[in-house]
Amino acid sequence: MQRHLTPGGRLILDFFHTDPRRIHDPAFLKESEPFAEHEMPDGRRVRLTERVVAFHYARQCNDVEMYYDVTHPGGRKERLTFAFTVRYFFPFEVEHLLARCGFRVAALYGNFDRSPLRDDSLEMIFVAAAI
Repeated sequence: MQRHLTPGGRLILDFFHTDPRRIHDPAFLKESEPFAEHEMPDGRRVRLTERVVAFHYARQCNDVEMYYDVTHPGGRKERLTFAFTVRYFFPFEVEHLLARCGFRVAALYGNFDRSPLRDDSLEMIFVAAAI
C-alpha cells in the first residue's frame, strides 16, 4: 500500500468501535431496532431491525442479520433480509497489523470530529504514516 501513497501521504482506516456487549451478550440475539422508521421519497416506509445470529469468539466475528420491513404506499408489506458476518477489531490489534505492514499510527480518533478514542466512541479512525 505504501507505494500507492504520495510521499508523506497518510493511510486512513475507519473501523467501528466494538461495544464489548455485542461480542457475547445474549440480549443481542433478539431482534432490536437501532434506527428510527423512515419514509422514502416514493412513499415507502422502511423499518430496520437487526440481530446477532451467532457469536464466534475464537474468530472474533459475529453472524448478523438485518431486516428491512418495507410498507408500500398501497399497503403491501415485505421483509428483506441481509445476512453477513462482522469481524471486530481492537485498537492494539489494528496498531500491530499496521506495524507489520510498515506503518505507524500517527493519530487515532473516536469520531469524524477528530475527538479522542474513548470507551463510548462509535468509530476507531486510524491515521497511519509509512515507517
